[in-house]
Amino acid sequence: MFSHEGLVAFLREQQKRPHTFGQNDCGTLLMDWMQATLGVDPCPDWRGAYASHDEAVNRSGRLGLAVQVWRLAKRAGCCLAQNASDAQLGDLGMFTAESRPGRAMFGIFCGDGWATRDCGISRYWMARSLIVWVHPLNQLQRKAMPCCGP
Repeated sequence: MFSHEGLVAFLREQQKRPHTFGQNDCGTLLMDWMQATLGVDPCPDWRGAYASHDEAVNRSGRLGLAVQVWRLAKRAGCCLAQNASDAQLGDLGMFTAESRPGRAMFGIFCGDGWATRDCGISRYWMARSLIVWVHPLNQLQRKAMPCCGP
C-alpha cells in the first residue's frame, strides 16, 4: 500500500527530472508511478521511442494517446473506474483543468487534485476527471469494472 507521504516523496523526486518527451513526460510519469509502487515497468517499449508530442501521437496510431495510456495502465494491472469522479489517492487518470482549457492531461490523483509532468510537476485542483484507471493496490477497496477495451 502507498501513502500520501509516499506519493509526495515520489513527486518530489520526479520534480528533479527535466521534462523530456519519451523519458520524462506526463505519460511516463504514470508508468514511473506504477514502477515505483508495483516494481514493474509497463512501458519499456515506449521509453525513448518518441521525442515530441507529435511523435507520441503518431506512434499511438489511429486510436490515439488515451487508448495507448489505457493499454499501458491495463498492462500494469489497472482497471477502469466505474465513475470518473471516483478517483482515489494514487489512481491514474486523464483530466482537464480550468487553467488549461481545451487540453486533456494524464496524471496521478493526489487526494485533492491531479499531479502531472508539464515542464516540472504541476498540481491541478480545479480539474474535471475524464477517465480514471484504478491502481491495483486500490482495487480491493472499491468496485472497479473489469479491464476492457483496446
